[in-house]
Amino acid sequence: MALHCPSCGAENLETAQLCYACGTPIEGTGPDELIGTIMFDSYKLVKVLGQGGMAVVYLGRNQLTEQEVAIKMLPPELAAYAEVKTRFLEEARTLAKLEHPNIVHLINFAEDSGRLCLVMQYADGETFEELIDRVEQVPPVEAVRVTTQTLEGLAHAHANSVVHRDIKPSNIMVRTDGSVKVTDFGIAKITRDQKLTQTGQTMGTVRYMAPEQVRGTAVDLRADLYSLGVTCYEAVVGEPPFDGESQFEVMQMHLTTEPRPPREAGAAISEGLEQVLLKSMAKEPDDRYQTAKEFRLALLATPEGKRTPKTTQNLEAVDAAEAAGAATTAKGSKMGILALVLGLVVVVGVGVTLYSLMNKDEDSTQRKQASPTGRKARKKTMAAKPAQHVALVKIAKTLGRWPVDKWYKKPHQLYVLSDRALNVDHFAQAYLTTARVAYQRLLKDQAIVYPVKVRRLTVVLVSKRLLNEKSLWPEDAPSVERTFFYDAQKGLVFTISDEEAESNLRFAIAVHFCPLEIDNQRCMELASTFRKNQKIHLF
Repeated sequence: MALHCPSCGAENLETAQLCYACGTPIEGTGPDELIGTIMFDSYKLVKVLGQGGMAVVYLGRNQLTEQEVAIKMLPPELAAYAEVKTRFLEEARTLAKLEHPNIVHLINFAEDSGRLCLVMQYADGETFEELIDRVEQVPPVEAVRVTTQTLEGLAHAHANSVVHRDIKPSNIMVRTDGSVKVTDFGIAKITRDQKLTQTGQTMGTVRYMAPEQVRGTAVDLRADLYSLGVTCYEAVVGEPPFDGESQFEVMQMHLTTEPRPPREAGAAISEGLEQVLLKSMAKEPDDRYQTAKEFRLALLATPEGKRTPKTTQNLEAVDAAEAAGAATTAKGSKMGILALVLGLVVVVGVGVTLYSLMNKDEDSTQRKQASPTGRKARKKTMAAKPAQHVALVKIAKTLGRWPVDKWYKKPHQLYVLSDRALNVDHFAQAYLTTARVAYQRLLKDQAIVYPVKVRRLTVVLVSKRLLNEKSLWPEDAPSVERTFFYDAQKGLVFTISDEEAESNLRFAIAVHFCPLEIDNQRCMELASTFRKNQKIHLF
């Protein structure tokens, strides 16, 4: 049942440790408390397999047959929300439509003590993500083998008018026997259902999103093929083709930046495999492979593919259904960067202006394609200087000098500028410790398991008058009264240096901390919650 905060009375999940409304510590039970529970008079919960979003996945064991299953559980307090419950039911209906050796299949869907549960096949092994992390660069033949088996599962889903929409390494299981299973159809779209093909929603994980997903326009099966191309690229190179310091930066790269050829990035693959991967990641859907079978056959024709063990799956039967689906699905419209910005501004609301994606100053036009390869190489220390922005340069000229100009080198880079004398040492300490720990706790309370990665941040504290001086901002900047401005791409926040700074900075820090794996709308929801946490004192 829901827990009520002892301070403000707000309802929280029974697993919560921190009130979502005010930040007061509360005692939740945690997902581990259900270990040992018997569900549906049959399955004993053995351990937590994972948690993310709003559900927890447990390993269950049948008391009579000892069959092991995966039980995805939605707690009763979330099942009470119609939208959440509908999405959970849609996942069950989607899985019920699909029965294929390369897709985790549904065993049962039921309710126990108010908890909605999906009982699914348990795929013992490791995720493709775990494999990549473990070996850094997957041997090309193995990467092609995993990718082609994934394509067999996707071909079946697409033939049943199901688009996964969140293909990524963590949603591909590589079992101990070598077989591959596609998992997590939680945001899958049934293309025949017009209610599920509406535009304006950005769904998926930003590192693997197709450009049409980034724009929030209609998607079809070719979005899955793009995401799988990105996944295979990451496997052979050791890092994804598009990565950055914020979600919005990565999203922009999907729209405008061509992926670095894998062999230039250090992948020991054939030219043929390189060309297949680059085609799978074409910006325009019409320039990619049009079906899963076409992509799979192209992979098998490469030198690596010819050394891949053949599977028994016959894709000929689904050709007609795939072709019909591709022909009848609405193609995403060709929208520019401005449409993306406007969409993001709507998501964020009046609290944040995502002007950074529209800004065409020198810093944004001088991005270098060439960069060190490998995950370890990306961790190199950044330059010891504040982020650059046209307004920051003009403010500096207006002031002559900054009364506060401090750079904190360790443990993470933080630059603080202020137009009046302030003791910002407490803020630096609070940002790097209290705020980070509190945000990680908020993620945990929301059953989100991704770690907080602290990136470089520049904080600029100025008067409200100065922040709203029109001459400081480009002519095409939004004409709204500012108390706060956050440039996610550069890790730069402007806010007024008065009593409102605390609330605004809490919001900006939460957006800045938000893991790239979480979709942008969810980041903003978490930031709004974090903003209300009066327990975090930054000054």
